[in-house]
Amino acid sequence: MKISPRYVKQAYVLAWKFFTYNKLTSFLAMGIIFGLYALSIIPILGLVISIVAGISLFSVQTYVAKTLISSQSDEEFQQKVAATKLKELLSKHLSIASGGFLGFVVVQIIMLVLIFTVLSFSIGLETLSNLNDQSLSPEQQMAIFLNIGIVGLIFIFSIMSFAYIYPLVLGKVYTSNNFGEAFSSIFTMFSPSTWKASFNVQYFLMVSMLHLSAIGMMIIVMFSFMTIVLIPLGFLVVYLFLLYTSTTAVLSREIVLNDFEENEEA
Repeated sequence: MKISPRYVKQAYVLAWKFFTYNKLTSFLAMGIIFGLYALSIIPILGLVISIVAGISLFSVQTYVAKTLISSQSDEEFQQKVAATKLKELLSKHLSIASGGFLGFVVVQIIMLVLIFTVLSFSIGLETLSNLNDQSLSPEQQMAIFLNIGIVGLIFIFSIMSFAYIYPLVLGKVYTSNNFGEAFSSIFTMFSPSTWKASFNVQYFLMVSMLHLSAIGMMIIVMFSFMTIVLIPLGFLVVYLFLLYTSTTAVLSREIVLNDFEENEEA
């Protein structure tokens, strides 16, 4: 797919086309996935159902990305989307989706462990539990709050860093050919070369629009879920945003890595 000079708008347009050129398949996939998430509240089986839903969602996004990557033009992309069947959308790239999903979960666990470790060493669990102890002097309480603030800043910085690099990492996952490649691609977010390549003005603009869109999506979903009649609208907005995340990841990877490789060769 040729990258348009208006690449930010292109990501929106491609996501919208994937939905509009095969609405039935999209609605069916959306119903199955969100239905699975609704069933995940079931005790005991809930965790398994939640994992299945997460992999299915990742599979849909991978299908969108693979379709875009393999298309040489907008017309070819539209034809492939129109011919997409529900089974293909949910399971054609199940292996890659499973690897990417598992890698994502492992990274989340690593981050939580690191944050918990930093919190334990910098503050101390016993000290934290005794924060409301009246025997602590104001100076001691202030020192604890200062440490909590530092840990909070570290946490926010980690989340912001993850949010910034994640679309580019997703783009690498989508170009994987199997479970192992997809799983290992997630960990390229810790690679210096990936970060070096991400310092790109075009990538920054795409990620900024993605984050602004995420904020808008959350606001719409929040208001939609306040009224039963508008709940389907909330689900649709979430689905469209997930499609947009996939198209942004693909275009970002093409733009960033092509520029990076050209600069490296020069």
